[in-house]
Amino acid sequence: MKSLRSISILSLTLAGLLFCASTARADTLTFTIDNATQSAVDGDTLIFNGTVTWYSDTGEPIYLNGDSLTADTGLTLDDSSFWTNFNSLNSGDSFTGELFTATVDPGTPDGAYFGTFEMLGGADKSAQDVLGAPGFEVDVSSPGIVTPEPSSLVLLASGLAGLAGAFRRRLTR
Repeated sequence: MKSLRSISILSLTLAGLLFCASTARADTLTFTIDNATQSAVDGDTLIFNGTVTWYSDTGEPIYLNGDSLTADTGLTLDDSSFWTNFNSLNSGDSFTGELFTATVDPGTPDGAYFGTFEMLGGADKSAQDVLGAPGFEVDVSSPGIVTPEPSSLVLLASGLAGLAGAFRRRLTR
């Protein structure tokens, strides 16, 4: 009987602790490239936009202090727009803007080219933690050369010949 009472007290104590325990809290940063897959031809410059959302239980801001941008050979990347558009976010804020541009180098063979954009930052203005690293893709294809069909040219030529013949008959009458 004594052990049954001990088990009951222990069970009630554990149940009480579970009911009184606070829920776990976590800060949440969401970072995505909105148009992560794009198509291009030689010389095209593509704009990649991103959305960053920050929520902190403590209400602390997050500082977006830098980036690291890598891609396969054949793409030239420019991240200067990141420095202009993204600075810091207060808890509950979200921002969408231009992250970077990718230019397809002349002579780049057809195919898929991949890269990664790492956003760096953290709790202060000097933090360099990786906050997110979404990937992106550029599908390069050669532009198609448009040539008229031979039957279209024959149809046009015969129509013009018919008009010329009708006009000539009218002049000779």
